[in-house]
Amino acid sequence: MLWTLEPAEKDAYLAKESTKMFTKDNWVLVEIACTRSSLEFFRAKQAYQVRYKTSIEEDVA
Repeated sequence: MLWTLEPAEKDAYLAKESTKMFTKDNWVLVEIACTRSSLEFFRAKQAYQVRYKTSIEEDVA
């Protein structure tokens, strides 16, 4: 499934999966936030909002 998604949708999917099993050793969210440009991160946040009907900030909190 990850191969067929757009980059922003892939990041949204990976972020959701990492919030389901959030532990101190899970660096997926940090990697997405630090390695993407501000536009790429914004698009990932939008894709997350559209796909899961909640904001990534709420799920992480």
